[in-house]
Amino acid sequence: EIEASVSKLELTISELSKYDSSYKGTGPSHNDLAYIMYTSGTTGKPKGVMISHDSLLDYTQTFIRYFELTANDVVIQQSSFSFDTSVEEIYPILSVGGELILTPSGGKDVEALLNLTAKHNVTLLSSTPLVIQSINELLAQGNNNIPSLRILISGGDALRLEYISNFSEKVKLYNTYGPTEATVCTSYYEIENSSVSNCIGAPIFNREIYICNDHLQIQPHFVIGELYLGGSGIALGYHNQPTQTAERFIENPFGNGKLYKTGDLGYWDASGNIHFVGRKDHQLKVRGYRVETMEVARAIMAFEGVTDSYVTGFNAHGIQHLAGYYTGKSTETDLREYLRNELPDYMVPTYLIAMESFPMTANGKIAIDKLPDPIMVSAKEYQSARNERDEQLIAIW
Repeated sequence: EIEASVSKLELTISELSKYDSSYKGTGPSHNDLAYIMYTSGTTGKPKGVMISHDSLLDYTQTFIRYFELTANDVVIQQSSFSFDTSVEEIYPILSVGGELILTPSGGKDVEALLNLTAKHNVTLLSSTPLVIQSINELLAQGNNNIPSLRILISGGDALRLEYISNFSEKVKLYNTYGPTEATVCTSYYEIENSSVSNCIGAPIFNREIYICNDHLQIQPHFVIGELYLGGSGIALGYHNQPTQTAERFIENPFGNGKLYKTGDLGYWDASGNIHFVGRKDHQLKVRGYRVETMEVARAIMAFEGVTDSYVTGFNAHGIQHLAGYYTGKSTETDLREYLRNELPDYMVPTYLIAMESFPMTANGKIAIDKLPDPIMVSAKEYQSARNERDEQLIAIW
């Protein structure tokens, strides 16, 4: 419970009618600034994303209609105010007169979060895959149950099907996609028994998604391209950063308004859904080959005993290597042997680091800057090239 002077606030029409209604102040216009949300800044200086009242209202109404929220629903607000999941936790449920439950520690204390969810009969929970995975593990122990939950929403990172294996069949599960620059979410996808975890669905009401090549030409079905977002919800730009705004928010050659250049990669399938592949900035050059780190991470995840993985690039002695972090009971030796049979040699990480668990940010994502420095698998001290032949051998291997 949260210690506070006001434990519950109820506002009814009869109560509001007691107050002076003569004030005729001017409300905000549709294009006025509603809030500024700063991005995580994992690739550089954080950028303040400016969202208008029009975008906030449009997303709130879309969320209410899509998930059929009513005054009988109860939503738990576990996300930090600095993360845009909090937007869909707070505004829709309050707009329909439902109940919003606040959590003292958010998603950091998953057991406390689960207990509050059960205690207050929460009907809708929106969180990140890592938090959902932790809840799923607690449910497997049989000590907790959340019979009131009807909707579980995952967003902010890639969702794996094994993260939701212990939730009740009556719970509707959704994988969602959308950067902060597009007001929380741009697409929803309901996960069913045979669903693939990288499917992010189709654009929601008033949203547009274009998948294009490097020349801004629309890609055919099943051909990977970059996701460009348009329609309602597109941010006003970055606060006091006109250069970055001009780079990422471009004129829409397919319609009105602006397009946001996401840097995300995906493709359309035959049913009209989008499959998320990864990010352009997650592509590395290793020994002259282009490598998508998420593809390597998926291969690690496919090995028995691995529960989660993260792959990144690491420069050692001027040479680009791959570093693979993973959780689970698998040994490094067995995992490496498996990967050598499944992947081309250049895609097998030089470093495989076993973790008890991944460090998490306040937003429920992997805290990349807190991962340990990769350690060479070989215990031998690195010896630099002594002559031209050594340099040739290093280039080959």
